[in-house]
Amino acid sequence: MPDPAAVVIVPPQLGLARLAIPGFAGLSASERLQAAALALRRDLSVSGADLRIAATPAPGPTTSSGHAMVAWCSSGSDTNNKPLATDLPGAVQPGRLYWVGAPAGYLVGEMGAVVVEPNDAGQALPTEVAAMLAARGCQVVTDIVLIDRDSDALPDDRLALWSAASGVSLRDGNWPVTTSVPLVAPPRARVRPVTTALDRTLRWALAAALVCAGLSAWRYASLPAPAPLPAAASTAPAPGALLDRISISAPDLLPHLQSATYAGGAWVLVLAEAYDAAAMQRATRMLEGNGLVVQSARSPGPRLRVSLPVESKPQ
Repeated sequence: MPDPAAVVIVPPQLGLARLAIPGFAGLSASERLQAAALALRRDLSVSGADLRIAATPAPGPTTSSGHAMVAWCSSGSDTNNKPLATDLPGAVQPGRLYWVGAPAGYLVGEMGAVVVEPNDAGQALPTEVAAMLAARGCQVVTDIVLIDRDSDALPDDRLALWSAASGVSLRDGNWPVTTSVPLVAPPRARVRPVTTALDRTLRWALAAALVCAGLSAWRYASLPAPAPLPAAASTAPAPGALLDRISISAPDLLPHLQSATYAGGAWVLVLAEAYDAAAMQRATRMLEGNGLVVQSARSPGPRLRVSLPVESKPQ
């Protein structure tokens, strides 16, 4: 049970995604955390010493096949070293989305959670909502429950228009009764190394290299200090703007999309198994031709990681 004094974390500080972890339901609590940390690094490139995670079996009939709802965040200084917790995994229900703070806020569903960027146009259904509705691999979404809706920014007539256009019921409601789960640091695997003759030789070589490095550092320290170089600053794109750019650059991706997760300044797009390698190469060339950085993988399923290039500027 989480500490009653724990800080409850929600998006955008918290990430939540449905990940494939074979045999997850049969693992112990410690093994689940280790497996979830490995899956986050494998599928979303999320890692770090300050990583805090929670992992629970995913709801629905696919639980036995090894799917987990994995929540993660960073234990930054703003939490004042207090314990962290989240109630998002318990709110996941098959065929339903929870939209907190509409028309902005965040969405929670079977595929995870995503932040909804404010839509300047105001009339069209947000791209993040459309992506969650189009995601495959889970039960079809039949209704969206809106919590703490801004009635001025999202009036009833526009809500009815969105419902008619999407074929999904949008209605006001309340957050379900859930139990918070603690966000903790994943345990580290314990490995006892076996020392061989080669290991001892490499250690002596390392010691000699360290001595040489120390002498070089001493000589370097006696030289005048060079002028500092300008630091590189990265510009992180807004998730909604980046997803819009992806859908415009490669429009054939959206019909084949199973899930879309934003983490670390990039969208991870999981595609249907039927999306062949040739189509993925065409989509990759189209995205790269529009100035985006693309990483692709075919195993365990076709996926693309798309981000903006890092820009450097003097500070």
